[in-house]
Amino acid sequence: IAVAFGEPRKIKKGKHHLDVLVRVPIDSVTLVPGETHEQGQLEIYLAVKDDKGISELHNQSYPVEIPNEMIEQAAGKEIGYTVTLEVRPGQPTVSAGVWDAISGLESFVLMPVKVGEKG
Repeated sequence: IAVAFGEPRKIKKGKHHLDVLVRVPIDSVTLVPGETHEQGQLEIYLAVKDDKGISELHNQSYPVEIPNEMIEQAAGKEIGYTVTLEVRPGQPTVSAGVWDAISGLESFVLMPVKVGEKG
């Protein structure tokens, strides 16, 4: 997986919103053939660690459904999941994990980001 960040936006003193994009190669997702679609199931986990501790774990189920006629075109492409996290100024580390519920495979990334006046 890969993670990219948007520009942090100050929402109030000591708090910013940070858009996080988690990218997953479609070729690495286990898909089960169906009558009209191939289907998969991902679980996406995100947390933020800074000098004051670790945030609550953000968890989202992400169903993947690709029409049978689009499977060849989907090869080599990515699935994107975007979430907005609340972060404090400084250089927090965003932890992102993706678990493929069908195959049991997982991937994790830790990535620092500069936020606000302390960054």
